[in-house]
Amino acid sequence: MPALSGPEVPLLSGAEASLYTLFTRIAAIDQLARSLVERGLPQGLTLAQFAVLSEMGRTGQPATPLALATALGVTKQTMTTTVARLARRGCIDVAENPADRRCRPLRLTADGRATLAAGLARLGPDLALAADAAPDELVRSLSPGLAALQLALQAVASGAATTSAAPEQSKP
Repeated sequence: MPALSGPEVPLLSGAEASLYTLFTRIAAIDQLARSLVERGLPQGLTLAQFAVLSEMGRTGQPATPLALATALGVTKQTMTTTVARLARRGCIDVAENPADRRCRPLRLTADGRATLAAGLARLGPDLALAADAAPDELVRSLSPGLAALQLALQAVASGAATTSAAPEQSKP
């Protein structure tokens, strides 16, 4: 792939250009996947809310807003807002923690499990078509690498990553 450059775009080459190209492909896949999922969502449920229900259903364990925010790549404040809306819908139960009032475990309610099941059932036919177009072998081979990329980007976003080639400091 040629380097990305032009009057409006700073020069990217090598690993940076490859990563940028990967990001643009992931963004396109994300948009297509969002459109597919949003068509099947239960009335009044947002994609963000469905993602929380899906993550909680996937793990089957109580979760904290911070753990969910980290898993879904959003801020804690965004997750707090989403959790409050799901609690108002009766989809999750926000438990009190007398030992630490800041840490409130969340659990799926029966309504939350039913809402998740209804969304997945409505999504099923579209997922079947997508699965035919993207064979399971392809999906399974991509998943570990994408999971590793997600962890690396989370480290960068949290400031835990270090750069291998820091820009040189100008000397006076």
